[in-house]
Amino acid sequence: MEAIEKVVPKQVVINIQGEDLTIKPFKFTQIPQVAKHAQPIIDELHSLSKAGVTDKAALTTAIIAKCGDGIVDLIRIATGKDQAWLDQLGMDDGFTLMGAIVEVNVDFFIKAVLPAIISRVQKTQIGQISL
Repeated sequence: MEAIEKVVPKQVVINIQGEDLTIKPFKFTQIPQVAKHAQPIIDELHSLSKAGVTDKAALTTAIIAKCGDGIVDLIRIATGKDQAWLDQLGMDDGFTLMGAIVEVNVDFFIKAVLPAIISRVQKTQIGQISL
């Protein structure tokens, strides 16, 4: 178990705007809200994949353009910070926070998000074959 914890930490402490924030895995009671905000991101990733977009910068820009509010909500859920605090975040701090959230919650994203993306891609491929 210790080796896994080195790869997927139970929590990460990062300094944002002079404040140490401890990012922990989502709690069970947060999952419905997390899923609500993650679903549009999954849908957009599927659409972009279907359109053949693979460039990381293009993917990031498209996801932020269409799902930016959901990303902010995920940061709010993970940090417990209010909107006023989030409004003061610089771009680098926002990306740092999002990276830490994904890192600590990689288990959630692998178990919940990845299967949804794979399922959608498979349905798309089946639909293309049957055309």
